[in-house]
Amino acid sequence: MLIKKLLFSILVLQINEVLSKRNCNDCQLLTTCNEAMDLNRFKQDHDTRKLFLNAFCGWETDDDEMRPKVCCSDFQPLFKPPLDLTNDSAARLLPKKCGTILSSRLLGGQRSFPNQYSWTALIAYKTRDGPQFQCGGSVINSKYILTAAHCVLDKEIEGVRVGEYDTTTDRDCDYSPLYSCADHVQDFHVVTLIPHEKYDKSTHLNDIALLRLGGEINFNNTYIEPICLPTSAALRSKDLDKTSGVVAGWGYTERGQEYAVLQHREMHLITNAECSNLFNRYKHDPINQFCAGNLNENSCIGDSGGPIIIENDYNGTYRYVQYGISSFGPVSCGNHFPAVFTDVRKYVDWILDHIRE
Repeated sequence: MLIKKLLFSILVLQINEVLSKRNCNDCQLLTTCNEAMDLNRFKQDHDTRKLFLNAFCGWETDDDEMRPKVCCSDFQPLFKPPLDLTNDSAARLLPKKCGTILSSRLLGGQRSFPNQYSWTALIAYKTRDGPQFQCGGSVINSKYILTAAHCVLDKEIEGVRVGEYDTTTDRDCDYSPLYSCADHVQDFHVVTLIPHEKYDKSTHLNDIALLRLGGEINFNNTYIEPICLPTSAALRSKDLDKTSGVVAGWGYTERGQEYAVLQHREMHLITNAECSNLFNRYKHDPINQFCAGNLNENSCIGDSGGPIIIENDYNGTYRYVQYGISSFGPVSCGNHFPAVFTDVRKYVDWILDHIRE
């Protein structure tokens, strides 16, 4: 259990019963004190153990399980509050028109309609059988695609396609409520690969990358638009627990393609504590990552490297904002296991440091 793992020092109290309980005004369950949970995950030295012992203030019984309580005010935030990057000099390279939510139809089944998720990108690779799409990404401005580092390293990228909807047709048309057709897709070669310099293949940490295109995306095409990024302090500090996001894609991975037409699905975000419990057998602790998935449903909708988006207030209007990048997940579909996403909020400054005019 995660609780037992977290209480590496407090369990001594139960065994020896030699330390007295603290009295404080904010005695609460350890798992509800974010500052204590962060400290326990990232620091386990002697001073940290001592701090936990001194902060112990009792137990709470839940379903015959003893849950520790601590004086939460004893713990200081381990991380600095996120900075507002909307006025960063590089932020001006991110278009203000982004993440448009089309309200004409509500999210229903799995099949989307043309230009509903107009920032989706496909990455093609050189293979023995010719160019093959194997990863996805998102358009963040006219020159850059945001994707995962595992989609970039040790790969021969053929190019990037934007504006796609139905991979079996040359032109995508929508017949309801009015007949309309998308302009042709736009294909680009890639001039610069920018994987995160600290990407760790074994732990999937820092699984984020940028692709600089050899040309500029034409946004006059109504079927192509960039996604919004969480540059403001409010968006970067948003509590994602018990929220829902949307993934859209064709199910592209290194193993092949699931769908010909762009699909979408709502996915429930899972708390870090629950995510750690689920991955405990793999000794994986999601740092700068989060889990999402409907554990009783098939989850193979999005593309590897593709985005998970959440509706948010963005400069006074409701927009889709990209909060995650598909990093890794179940090997097979429908195995009641969540997918893990790189937390884009933790990398906005990295993105802004690496994009150019």
